[in-house]
Amino acid sequence: MEYLVGQLFGAMKHLLYFIELLKIQMKQMFKQLKSTLKRCRFLLSSTNNQKLFWQIFHTNYLQLYNELSIINKTVRNIFLIIEIISKSAIIFCSLFLSKQNEINIY
Repeated sequence: MEYLVGQLFGAMKHLLYFIELLKIQMKQMFKQLKSTLKRCRFLLSSTNNQKLFWQIFHTNYLQLYNELSIINKTVRNIFLIIEIISKSAIIFCSLFLSKQNEINIY
């Protein structure tokens, strides 16, 4: 039983790590976008500068999207593991309680 609980906490720890990593990456991307917009406000009037800006932003966004899709695949597996562990823990606990009612300590 302790092994299952350990596995559950391990899977949850990894899930929280991935979520925090994603939040940090999103914050960095938006921070970079804000700084670029502040620096290049007067430069965005020309179409070439606008194309360059959106190309850079689009590249960063695609990179983050690809990382997010990889994280989604990983999280899907983690949720499956968590579900299996929780179901088996419930089954083991209910079996233990039913046998404990039959088998008395004294």
